[in-house]
Amino acid sequence: MFVAGVIAIALSRPGAFESNHPLRSTTCYGGAIIEEKTGKLLWGRDVSVPRYPASTTKILTTLLLLEKCKPDEVIVAPPEILKVGEASMHLQPGERVRARSLAYALMLRSANDGCYSVAKHISGSVAAFAQLMNARAKQIGCKNTNFVTPNGLHDRAHATSPLDLCLIAREAMKREDFREIARTKVKVIERSKNTADRRMESKNKFLWLDPSADGIKTGYTVPAGHTYVGSATRDGMRVIDSILFGPKWKDDHKKMMDWAFSEYELKVQQPSGILSPEMVKPTGLTCSVELREPAYACVHRSGDLVETSIEAKKELRPFKKGDRVGSFVVKDKDGYVQKLPLYAASDEPVPLVGKKGVLNLPALGLSAAGITFVGWRRGTFRRRSKSLF
Repeated sequence: MFVAGVIAIALSRPGAFESNHPLRSTTCYGGAIIEEKTGKLLWGRDVSVPRYPASTTKILTTLLLLEKCKPDEVIVAPPEILKVGEASMHLQPGERVRARSLAYALMLRSANDGCYSVAKHISGSVAAFAQLMNARAKQIGCKNTNFVTPNGLHDRAHATSPLDLCLIAREAMKREDFREIARTKVKVIERSKNTADRRMESKNKFLWLDPSADGIKTGYTVPAGHTYVGSATRDGMRVIDSILFGPKWKDDHKKMMDWAFSEYELKVQQPSGILSPEMVKPTGLTCSVELREPAYACVHRSGDLVETSIEAKKELRPFKKGDRVGSFVVKDKDGYVQKLPLYAASDEPVPLVGKKGVLNLPALGLSAAGITFVGWRRGTFRRRSKSLF
């Protein structure tokens, strides 16, 4: 079913239902644009339809490499490495490369043999590594992704959607080490063999053409056509786009980025820190409440109204300092909703009276046994004998 779906959608016509949208003229069969901080989808074409991603697959492979391996960890090319198709890094059996150098080779040189070595090193086999890729993709929020290979060499069952690809890129770009690799034009790596071939040059020419570009990955196979995931940052806002089967992908990417930055801007709706008591009081929370990261909204430059609110958790109380107490909710004009976690910045006082009107003895620092003892000492509960006089 999955493979048949991929084949069927490859014949669909781009822009069929986009009316007079400025990006209707783009040639890609599938595409998406998101704002990085909020994750908001700004535009898309068949955003949930799976297609062949080619080498943009390597974004997730590199992310897993950075997550699972230490930078100086040595990865050894397996004996069968020469059988990997289009082995652009030209690894030799038994060749030793550190994980960080291999990450540059994957992203800049698009090393298919490097991806194979990573898969074998981390999971023992390509099949096991594919399971890891799919589990991580699901964790990120991907719903239309099924990866079979670590490098994107063609497989009929290997596909992802434009939106999923943007979500994977967004997750990877949260890491400073990945961002550094993605924006690098040229890197000279260390390797134990084939030492004459150490210069890795990025295939992403937008790093030279666009001063605001800071990634991410190109791809191409005959069945997939040209694929691309791009990133650019202007005026403090980072936009990520994905292009699947793009006959004129360079033109498409430029149009998509220019449109996104001309149409949208990023605004801080609530700075990080302790929220004012006036904001928190309507929720019933009686502790100080902290937002640990700023709340942003990606809004139209023409001006949008943005609604903010606080949702308090309904768990048993009182909350202790550091507990999650609810969410800071941001809803914009387009209906896009974000929920950022809120935490208790102080212990919540224990109420003196419970929900059913019963006196809360622990809150008073008393116990039934303590009250009994005090009463006995005062004669309250002592049996009085009859007077003889």
